[in-house]
Amino acid sequence: MRNPAIAKVLFGLLSLGLSATACKPSRVASQPTGSGGSPDSAAPAVSHCTVLHDQLCAQFGTASDECRMADEQIRRLSPDRCLAMLSRYDEMAQAAVGFVEGRKALISPEQNTLHGPAPSIGTRGAPITMVLFADFDSPECSRGSALATTIRNLYSDKVRLVFRQFPLSGNKDSHVAAEASLAAHAQGKFWRYYDVMFGNEHMHSRAALERYAKEAGLDLPALKKALDTHAFAADVDADRELGKKVNVSALPALFVNGKHVPFPYGAVELSEVIEKALAAKH
Repeated sequence: MRNPAIAKVLFGLLSLGLSATACKPSRVASQPTGSGGSPDSAAPAVSHCTVLHDQLCAQFGTASDECRMADEQIRRLSPDRCLAMLSRYDEMAQAAVGFVEGRKALISPEQNTLHGPAPSIGTRGAPITMVLFADFDSPECSRGSALATTIRNLYSDKVRLVFRQFPLSGNKDSHVAAEASLAAHAQGKFWRYYDVMFGNEHMHSRAALERYAKEAGLDLPALKKALDTHAFAADVDADRELGKKVNVSALPALFVNGKHVPFPYGAVELSEVIEKALAAKH
């Protein structure tokens, strides 16, 4: 089965940070082929663009979307750009394959963490799977946190909302807050803790997290132990790696049946997202 997603992402990643220019054939100076030979009769060197094209088609198959896109796109590139893309080929091809693997994980009915099912609202068999990447320390994520309540109240028969952790890099409180939320999830009270945490997005010290646990009705000794031992740290890191695979770059990030969509902050926008996703299923 063809997968145009790999092709598009591969070219996007290969082209990252490289300026586009018109493609011109790349040749080295012709050399005599032997005694009596003339420069005009010598064969031109294979261009970097041709090498890039052939490498893509060899890896993914001549009938693949990658090879087809190579036919369409590479002719527009300059030799220097093709050479730059070749120098990053293995790294970017691996990232493109990782992206597609990440998208498969986003639409999987399993939606597991290292400790079992990820926090979710709605039924496993719902026609729409939404995956939300968020950071409890982010004001924008706090502003969008009502999404869960709206889905719970109005769309739980149509939508399964899955929460994935994406703490901001370098923010220790964000990571510990994410661990605390999964400790709450282990007690069956993730969404209650979610509401309290997003109501206090700038206060995630250890003392604050324990105070929120009391407010949410958690077993405080169990939460303290989980934080002391970092029992859910690896789960948080795995979620963040999944987000990085699918190119999460701004929060909150919402994926609907594997496709990244603009975040619907309001009920009207959410309704439009849901209707569009339902229509795409038919």
